[in-house]
Amino acid sequence: SMIRHWSIVTSGPYPINTTRAQMDAFVKAQLPSNSSAAASWKAYFSNLTQHGVSVLVAGGGMPSTYVDARKRFLPERSQDAAHMWGSWVARLQERDIGLSPLHWIELTNEPNGDWSCYIAPAVWAALACAVRNELDSRGLGGAQISGPGTSMGFDEPYLLALEAIAGLRCIGMVGTHAGDWVHTDPAGPHSQATNLSAYDALRLRFDPTHSKMWVSAEFGSRTNVIMGHSFEFP
Repeated sequence: SMIRHWSIVTSGPYPINTTRAQMDAFVKAQLPSNSSAAASWKAYFSNLTQHGVSVLVAGGGMPSTYVDARKRFLPERSQDAAHMWGSWVARLQERDIGLSPLHWIELTNEPNGDWSCYIAPAVWAALACAVRNELDSRGLGGAQISGPGTSMGFDEPYLLALEAIAGLRCIGMVGTHAGDWVHTDPAGPHSQATNLSAYDALRLRFDPTHSKMWVSAEFGSRTNVIMGHSFEFP
């Protein structure tokens, strides 16, 4: 089983044109050793590990210094973002945090839209390879990229654009986000099954050999009736 941990990257400024060592120091300052936050994270990750749950660490958005005014990722910040991810993966596996091994990371949330951070397909593919190279050069090859983490219902053109440029070559798992939107979808809770069926068809179009595992890293529902039982929303 797997849990998606949201989110590791804050939307505040991160350094630019930085070295690996400088980024390591910056990230360490976000989660200092011997802090209550570090102890809390260690207990949380230890509990998951003891129960056989692997962790997918999600980045969320991108730092404000890596996007433009429209929340679009700046391609020239790709190496900075690669350093950032290398530093975070290394930090989370240090003894005082203890998320070791860290199996999966999701670079950004739903890059096919601008609600978190839009990243054009070709730019996302280049970013994924930059992060892959950074992790490998640090000896962190066990951490695999899940992506692109696009939102169901809007992402078929995005995924096909990635496929057209071999944009999934640097990832270990195809991760998407799924949900049914009962308040707007006339199909109600059945929209989830319809969307998942569409994904099966899409997969056959560009991954017919099932070369990579597919997961729904975010899976949500807006219906409050499950197996005949009604639940109140908070």
